[in-house]
Formats: sequence, structure tokens, C-alpha cells
Amino acid sequence: MAHTNRLMEDLLELETEWTGSTPGPDWRSVDLVACASRVAGLVGSATRAPHLTVRANVRTLVGAWDETKIACVLYTLVSNAVRYSPPRGDVVVTVGRMDDSAVVRVVDHGIGIPGSDLPHIFQPFYRARNAERAASGLGIGLASARMIVEQYSGSIEVQSAEGVETVFTVRLPLDDGPRAAPRPRSEHGCSACGKGRLDSLL
Repeated sequence: MAHTNRLMEDLLELETEWTGSTPGPDWRSVDLVACASRVAGLVGSATRAPHLTVRANVRTLVGAWDETKIACVLYTLVSNAVRYSPPRGDVVVTVGRMDDSAVVRVVDHGIGIPGSDLPHIFQPFYRARNAERAASGLGIGLASARMIVEQYSGSIEVQSAEGVETVFTVRLPLDDGPRAAPRPRSEHGCSACGKGRLDSLL
């Protein structure tokens, strides 16, 4: 019941944001490398994924974003990659800088996404046909991830071949918005977030 209540609250929040009736994102300084590592650790501990790794070509990558929202984006992508991969399948998260953007890629070699589903995969409540067979879900995770990324003038893309590989790529501008001190972190590593809330976005 508690999980259902959280899910309904998130659905109402997403509906409000999609209608444009809420203020813009909260801008704070976030180290994307550290946040990706914490999210991967959270997913790994929850799923016992044996081959989940994070790679970065920089030690830190700080941008003006809301850490809770960016963590939700990363959690959605990483946990989906684990869920739709074979039990010992590799999932690799890479973080790096390209010109004036931060780039995060999440790669898995699981069930993949059928070509006919790719144009619709970020639509609210849409699920690929093979995803429906593999795991339960409501199809709001990727839609909310795109909404959050676009709030920061970023982009999210997917490339996939069914049964071969799926690559989600997130690009976030590094020079948008004011900088501010980061918020205190929760016990799960990302400020003001909890495992239950992140789970409810999937």
C-alpha cells in the first residue's frame, strides 16, 4: 500500500509538471561522477547485479542541476538496464565531458528494444512489447527521465538492437543556470532522495 501511495503521488506530480503548472528545476552544484557512482551502488545493492560498473574519464564533473532529479534519471536508466539484462549480463555506466556538455551513457546487452517501439519509448505509459513480457511496470520511468533532462536544456537518446544491445545517452549542458552549494545528502547518498521514491519512478 505504501508503495502504491508513493506511486500515485509521483504520477500526480508528473501530471502537474507535464501541464507546465510547476516552477522550473532547482539549480544546485552536483558532481555527476559521484552521483552516478552512488546510484549504481544503490542499484547494485538492491539487485545484487554482479557486473555493474561505472567508468569516468574525469575525476569530477560538476554542473548546475538538481541532484535528486538527476539521480532519478540515472536510477531509472541503470535499474532498467539491470532488469532487462540476463542475470550475469554486463551493465556499464560511463560519465564524461564533451565540449560544454556532460555525457552519461548506460549500456546493456539484454533484451533490447524492438525497432518499431523505439520512436515511442519516451512516451508516458508506453512499454515495448518485449519489456511487458520480461518485467512488470507502468511505463513512466523513461517519460519522466526525458522530462527532467529537458528541464535542463539537455537531451536523452536511445539506440538499440533487439537481443543485442541498448545504449541510453544523456547530455546535460554544463553552463546553464546559477551555481549553489549542494544540499545535505541522505543516507542513500543523493540529497533529499530515498530508495522508495526512486523505486516508485520506474
